[in-house]
Amino acid sequence: FLALRWCEQFPTPAGILNYQSQLSFYNQAALRVGENNFLPPDHRQEIFHRCLSLPAGTTANYSIFTTDGRSFRTLEVMGIDIDPRYGRVAIVRSL
Repeated sequence: FLALRWCEQFPTPAGILNYQSQLSFYNQAALRVGENNFLPPDHRQEIFHRCLSLPAGTTANYSIFTTDGRSFRTLEVMGIDIDPRYGRVAIVRSL
């Protein structure tokens, strides 16, 4: 529940990425830009693995180049353990 509220508070795209490389939740800003534009499927596994190496509650940045390759955008990634049944998830938001 807290992870959902965390995502909803941001005006920029944010969501919860699970171990299956799926966004199990994303906020209205991510919905507006599109799930795959916010977090391209080919980057999801690497982003999730980045969260596994982080101590719980700490953040790291991840950069994704735009489709034209001229610029990039930065995502903030945080790993949290929500429930022992599901393990760790990555909370991701656009900076």
